[in-house]
Parts: sequence; structure tokens; C-alpha cells
Amino acid sequence: MVVIAGHDGSVWAEENFAPGTQTELKNIIDNLKKNVDEFSTTGIRVAGEKYFSLGGETGKQVNAKKGQVFAVGVLTNQTFIFAVSKEDVPAGNFNVNVLKVADYLIQNKY
Repeated sequence: MVVIAGHDGSVWAEENFAPGTQTELKNIIDNLKKNVDEFSTTGIRVAGEKYFSLGGETGKQVNAKKGQVFAVGVLTNQTFIFAVSKEDVPAGNFNVNVLKVADYLIQNKY
């Protein structure tokens, strides 16, 4: 599951992403901009699922986990990428690939 959204939570592109999550995305984006540590007490809710925060960097990135799947949220200049791995994907590889997409968007002024 992956979604690329604007900073207002509006979905620009998605694959296997549940509809009706603009409010959830906006909440994640707002907390990520203000204080990523907030997720350690509240968790991260997307598409009705709650992910346990593994930490991150305010204004940039948050990492999370639910069972055997990993999630990463990354802010770029204009977008927010949120991706959830499949169970058999190593967290490190998954994170690197999501960050490559974010870097590409940043380099292209998104």
C-alpha cells in the first residue's frame, strides 16, 4: 500500500490504499511537521489500522510497524508519501526504496 498526497492530505496517487483517509493523512502530516514524538503515545492511524511508531525526525520522516509489516511516512516540499510493506519485505530495503522516491520528488521540486 502506498499513497502520495499533498500536504493538505488530498491524494495525488495511490495503490491499494483505502479511500476516505484524507483526514488521517492530514493528521499524520500535521503531527509530523510539529512533533514526531507525538506518535510514540498516539500511534499512527491510516486506513483504519494503527501502527506503532518506531521514531523519526520532525519535519521529515516517521517509521512505524504493525506485526510483521513496516510503514514509513516522508514529507517532501509539496508531498507526503506513506507506504506500508508486505510481510516478507525487509524493513531496511523497504525504507531505502521509499526514501529514493522521496529524494526523486524533492530533486524535481515536489
